[in-house]
Amino acid sequence: MTLEQFAKRFKNPLLRQAFPTLQYDFSGIPMLIHLNFLAGCHNRILGWPSGGSLAFARTIAARCESLGGEIHYRSPVGKILVENDRAVGVRLRDGTEHRSDFVVSAADGYRTIFGMLDSRYADARIRFYYDAAPDGNEMNLCVALGVARDMKDEPHALTLFLKQPVALLGRPHERLSVEVYNWDPSLAPAGKTPIKVLLKTTYSQWKALSADRARYDEEKARLAETVIDVLEARFRGLRQQVDVVYVSTPLTIERFTGNYHGL
Repeated sequence: MTLEQFAKRFKNPLLRQAFPTLQYDFSGIPMLIHLNFLAGCHNRILGWPSGGSLAFARTIAARCESLGGEIHYRSPVGKILVENDRAVGVRLRDGTEHRSDFVVSAADGYRTIFGMLDSRYADARIRFYYDAAPDGNEMNLCVALGVARDMKDEPHALTLFLKQPVALLGRPHERLSVEVYNWDPSLAPAGKTPIKVLLKTTYSQWKALSADRARYDEEKARLAETVIDVLEARFRGLRQQVDVVYVSTPLTIERFTGNYHGL
């Protein structure tokens, strides 16, 4: 059962409208996933790590180093060395080779299989999986704002139902999912707040735009302006308080993480 299907049980029209948007406003989310989030938070096994993902990653790095491990930053792997169908080490992009007993890739599957291993172990099923990868994604377009405003009394997350749909990249939007990062003081200076808006988009659209860098940047700027206009209607005076604007597209994710098509 999906959130949309469960919401039909409510008599209150607002609940029927709002309930399906609880999980990032994605469509078709199973009710079980929502219950899992609620149960995990109640049992204190799910939550937001103070300081965000960077602080969380640093604790893992510190644990590794405390056990005698070494971490080499800014050392991207180009190829996995294979002898007799066995991984025996890695070759960095600078040509340096490191032999090892085991090789564990935490990189994206496509980058590992088709890049580091040169497609040698890609069977028909794996090729079909990547050939049929979806062009669109519910959350790989992000408009992030840093605002000079204390928003501690605002909800952590909310869905804005719009009186008039807005066109974003040619796609009409009747609502906007907004996250207000007002619960972690480490994310912004005192009196300031980060805001994030996630949007659905397609990789192909941004890939085509990237052929002309000026058009690519113009589209990102136009998108940010439209989102700020929508937020201004809810948070009066916010436009004048915007200090930082950052728009992340599927190509941004692909560049930073190596994830196939920014998925």
